[in-house]
Amino acid sequence: MASETAREAFRRQLAAMGAEFVRQLGDRLRELEELLHRLEREAWADDALHTFHRRVHSLTGAAATFGIAEVSEAARGLEGILREAVEGTRKRGAGTLAELASHLRRVGEAAAGVRVEPARAPEPERAAAEADLVLLLDGDAETTKELTAQLAYFSYRVERVAGVDEIVAAARRERVVAVLADLDAVVDGDAPRPGWPDALHGVPLVCLASHGDMTARLAAARAGAAGFLTRPVDLVSLVSRLDAIVHRADGEAFRVLVVEDDASLAAHYAGVLASAGIVVQVAPDPLAVLPALADFRPELILMDLYMPTCSGLELAAVIRQLDDYLAVPIVYLSVEQDIRRQMAAIQRGGDDFLTKPIDPAHLVEAVSARLRRFRRLRAMMSRDSLTGLYSHTHIKESLRAEVLRARRHGLPVAFAMIDLDRFKKVNDAHGHLAGDEVLRSVARLLRQRLRKTDLIGRYGGEEFAIVLPEADAAAATRVLDGIREAFAGLVHRFGGAPVALTLSAGVATYPQFADDVALVAAADRALYEAKRAGRDRVVAARPPAADTTVLVVDGEPGVTRLLESILAPTGVRVLVAHNGLAALELVVRERPAYVISDVVLPGLDGFELCRRIKGDAALAGIPVALMTVAKSGEKLREGASAFGADVFLDKPLAEDAVLAAASRLAALAARPHQPD
Repeated sequence: MASETAREAFRRQLAAMGAEFVRQLGDRLRELEELLHRLEREAWADDALHTFHRRVHSLTGAAATFGIAEVSEAARGLEGILREAVEGTRKRGAGTLAELASHLRRVGEAAAGVRVEPARAPEPERAAAEADLVLLLDGDAETTKELTAQLAYFSYRVERVAGVDEIVAAARRERVVAVLADLDAVVDGDAPRPGWPDALHGVPLVCLASHGDMTARLAAARAGAAGFLTRPVDLVSLVSRLDAIVHRADGEAFRVLVVEDDASLAAHYAGVLASAGIVVQVAPDPLAVLPALADFRPELILMDLYMPTCSGLELAAVIRQLDDYLAVPIVYLSVEQDIRRQMAAIQRGGDDFLTKPIDPAHLVEAVSARLRRFRRLRAMMSRDSLTGLYSHTHIKESLRAEVLRARRHGLPVAFAMIDLDRFKKVNDAHGHLAGDEVLRSVARLLRQRLRKTDLIGRYGGEEFAIVLPEADAAAATRVLDGIREAFAGLVHRFGGAPVALTLSAGVATYPQFADDVALVAAADRALYEAKRAGRDRVVAARPPAADTTVLVVDGEPGVTRLLESILAPTGVRVLVAHNGLAALELVVRERPAYVISDVVLPGLDGFELCRRIKGDAALAGIPVALMTVAKSGEKLREGASAFGADVFLDKPLAEDAVLAAASRLAALAARPHQPD
């Protein structure tokens, strides 16, 4: 079995970590002896004392974590003396040095001949790509055929069985996640048939019935049913029920940042959490946590109290200064057992305190519970209420963060926009409730087919957006094409009538497109190219051509240089003009993709330049942006619109605003109309 193999592999990994820790014990003890001598030589210098305390604290927790209780207990006595010396409640003198030396000898004696007892591994998460087996007990061949085909798109494999004996045989042969059974096959009147529910052997039962009155539902409950659906079976409801039974993760994997300077402990915690499907990043240096936060965007931070350069208390206080991380749970993991110190740690910005050693299964459950709570709270603010996907604003913020991360690490990132083809016809023919069901079906399909690290949002209406970290154009297009094919195979039933739909998608990738604004504009253009080409297809955006020309116009050379520096990295050729007449000549001769012009210009002002471009049939398709100082007010904006300006920019110019305007202008130039 795949899960059994994963569990055994993780146990071997833990055993290897424990063995490596034992091999390092001698080096750790020699370091502690040197720190004791240093403490004596430097007359209890604070730096030596704090370093000694941290090293012993780390040894105490690591030894306990790897099941070496005798070393942990001996080190705990040593750690207690050092902590009192740090806090000033124990005299720093020769007598205390002698006590430290005595306890250090006990640690060495405990370490002699030690054996490693590998920690118990938690149950690893089922691989998302595995198809779960569902048994179908139903005499209707048409139902069997339809459910077999439809559930396959959501990674469920359907096998038809004739009765109880075949259910038992299949459950003995392999893992069965659920039994779908016609209610009449399970109950006789209002009582279970002989053998039910014992025949299930713990496998969840979902009953299918032609009516859903109280009598039928009660009979199903008495037969041990975990779900009840009426015919015709609504696919979204069935998949939702099966997903709840199987405990499939709904959305991307949890992300945890482990702040731990002890490499062996960090590897242990990372391994334990990763075995449960949690994505983990380790930050060994507390002073390097801020870049890690921006880069990784954790949903929980797991840290020790005692670390070099700054304590866990201080680090938590710094993190809580950042608005983006005010709500992110901070969980301390330490050998500290003094309840007063634990409460003080929580008061400084922490959310909970876990004590070392901690059973791996307990660690996973404790962390997962807090992650689920954080997700629920965040969902209230950042999720679309209909589909449960990220909102328009959140998915755009996520794209920006992923592009910044990709830029720092030299990685690709893909962005895709999906639109349902002729979706308006569904709403018109079957009503908006039917349309909502289709949107929920798309959302569930996307969650099932994409990686847990991919981010999915509802962009608006029937449009969806996907951020695919570390994916190039070929990989993203391949994945989206598989989703397109799966969606085309789904059959939606409204009032008994089968309805099949298709979708179109556009894909753009960084670094082919320079930033998040350019990615959105490029994916949008590719999506509408897919629409114009006949729909039901995925189109990858072509990188901007080197000969794409844009014109910037301003009387101040400093402004045109600024615009050049912002636009040139996007791959376009920038032409410059400093007066309106020269600009008009360049427009006629060069036919730029778009124009960005100041309103106030020598000779021919920006309004007149815009009017002449829009009034010439040969030039009218060239989009124009007009810009002026923000305090000039709404009258200038109204004037710009009256003369046909497509975009308005405020001065002083901000890079983000210019790039957003350029993307909008490029989209307007490439998309004369928007088919459904």
